[in-house]
Amino acid sequence: MVFERAQVFPIPERAIVESPPPLTGYGFSKFFSEYLARTYWEEFGVPYVIGRPFNAYGPGEEAGDYLGYSHVIPDLARKVLSGQYPLEILGPGNQTRSYTYVDDVADGLIFIAEHAENDDFNIGTGVETTVLDLAKMI
Repeated sequence: MVFERAQVFPIPERAIVESPPPLTGYGFSKFFSEYLARTYWEEFGVPYVIGRPFNAYGPGEEAGDYLGYSHVIPDLARKVLSGQYPLEILGPGNQTRSYTYVDDVADGLIFIAEHAENDDFNIGTGVETTVLDLAKMI
């Protein structure tokens, strides 16, 4: 959400400096938190490290009750299991995401916590998948 209006994919870690500010309160709160972490390093010497997980998915994730308020993978899985055909997809289906398995996110966060300082990292596969392609996989 920090990069709501990014124009380049995959998004480089330092794109936050050049990207337009997010439009939503949620995105802006993430943007502000990163800015604050860097400011505390520059002004007070407080070290930081930032990990940005991209669309984590995995066991235990449940579909939401309202279309558009749930992660897409459990939402599509629930629709398939309930026998919905054709699948109802929010939007045209050509929107893309980089989906990252939760164990890979955890490994990435542990790695940067142990080995990095005063830097930010995107944690994801870098592979963009459309919602339509994801629906076909499920």
